[in-house]
Amino acid sequence: MSKLHLWGCLLLVLLGGTACVRSYPQDGTPPPLAVSTPKEGVPADVPSAAATSQGTPLSPQGLPTPAPQIPPASRPVPYAVVLVDRDSALNLRSAPSLSAPALALLPYDARNLVPTGNRREADGQTWVEIESEYGNGWVSAAFLSRQVSEDVVCGDSRVQALVDAFVQAVQQGDGAALASLVSPVHGLTVRHEWWNPPQTFSVSQVRTLFEDQTSYDWGIQDGSGMPLQGSFAEIILPRLQEVATAEFVTVCNSLENGLATGGTAGLVTWPYPNMPFIALYRPAPADSELDWRTWALGIVWDNGRPYLAALIQYHWEV
Repeated sequence: MSKLHLWGCLLLVLLGGTACVRSYPQDGTPPPLAVSTPKEGVPADVPSAAATSQGTPLSPQGLPTPAPQIPPASRPVPYAVVLVDRDSALNLRSAPSLSAPALALLPYDARNLVPTGNRREADGQTWVEIESEYGNGWVSAAFLSRQVSEDVVCGDSRVQALVDAFVQAVQQGDGAALASLVSPVHGLTVRHEWWNPPQTFSVSQVRTLFEDQTSYDWGIQDGSGMPLQGSFAEIILPRLQEVATAEFVTVCNSLENGLATGGTAGLVTWPYPNMPFIALYRPAPADSELDWRTWALGIVWDNGRPYLAALIQYHWEV
């Protein structure tokens, strides 16, 4: 033992420390220092699995209890305005009533309307409360639909099932089957052309629509300007069956010429930008290129499922 080491040990003893004892081999040669070599890829200050204690785990008693993790509140699916004409607007009212003052006018293409979760039945219709920059207000649910993306509509098997059921109902003239596809809140809006005035039918009216002889105003005929008046069975059903009983193409959310419609001198447009639709296109025969017809089926979402809410016809126009 060197003098320096000896004096260091004596000093520790005098200061009240423990004795400093170091053993050597009998030949007096100090052993080599043990150097720990870390394994490749393992940090030197992280114990390996083999070095980890396998004893009884420490009791959590006395350790701080972690705060419970509260999941973030999910935002409600927003609404969008539907079934409102481009030259009109939707009343945002101070209360769920047709007589309540209007706080503001929502444009026909308004989106991202956040519902508060409150719904009321009044004046023969359903009302939904929404948040707005004017404060919370009430809107008729007949002009709102849950906001969905085109991908959701075109990829949802329930939408295709709805289209198949619609075609079958038209082929068979089954009003009850058609009514089962219609939204109880929105009813079914039918237009002879997109620019002609709409006729809206409740679910109960749709059940008897194929037999009902009530005459309706469907607008005017293209070209002649003559009035279009008659029952659904007289004016609309034959044109629906012309497509449903023929070979047609189903196109999602498009009225593109050659894909979902044929050639025409008239303007082809979908009047409800927030309402997705499925076009049923019956192309023209090879020898009569102007004799094509399309019916577009407007879809709304309510209670988590798609419903039929609109039928609009397209054809060759002067």
